[in-house]
Amino acid sequence: MFVNLPLNHFQKLNLKHNPFSILNEKERLNTFTPLVDLEFLVNSIKKEDSFLVSFYGKKGQGKSINLSYLVHNYLNDSIFYQPKIGFRGFINTKNEILVIDSFQLLSNKNKWHLLRYQKRLIIGFHFSFDIFKYFGKLDYYKGINFNHQVLCLSNLEMIVKNRIQLAQLNKKDTLPYVTKKALQLLINKHQNNLRAIFSDLYDEFQNKNINPEMISF
Repeated sequence: MFVNLPLNHFQKLNLKHNPFSILNEKERLNTFTPLVDLEFLVNSIKKEDSFLVSFYGKKGQGKSINLSYLVHNYLNDSIFYQPKIGFRGFINTKNEILVIDSFQLLSNKNKWHLLRYQKRLIIGFHFSFDIFKYFGKLDYYKGINFNHQVLCLSNLEMIVKNRIQLAQLNKKDTLPYVTKKALQLLINKHQNNLRAIFSDLYDEFQNKNINPEMISF
């Protein structure tokens, strides 16, 4: 549970708020660095008349943010759905590229309808659709397993730096930073689970007794 502390706690750190609190979609995208080569992926699929691309893996591995980044930075002409828990609608096929996050929330009938009839489809899902590359109906299939994506230190360092800068209070004053040693320990602990890493960093910044081995100036 997130607890707001008195403003002066963050003022001492030259911050307006905890950098690892929940961000809106625009803020998330502006502070994010993709975990996969999305430009190469886009160049590959734009050559094909039909394709299925699946971003799959467990929760917290970065599927949703990478899909959002893909749509907003490379596929502005696509149609993007982000269904929520309890979704009861039916998504029909489109002439455009169709991107669907949380594909598992669609009904089984809707899933199979899209997998059979949608020519250009990109999804975020918990499981692989590798079997579809044997069906012969697609010009291109790509499954990206986010469970096996490696979160490198430089990527995490950039994302963390961007989030801290977003929360900066006074542009002229020094900002805190998370040490490389601390970031590497978080990667060792959580692998590529950004959600878990941000949760730990939230707790560190929420603590009035700042650990200098974690956060420095």
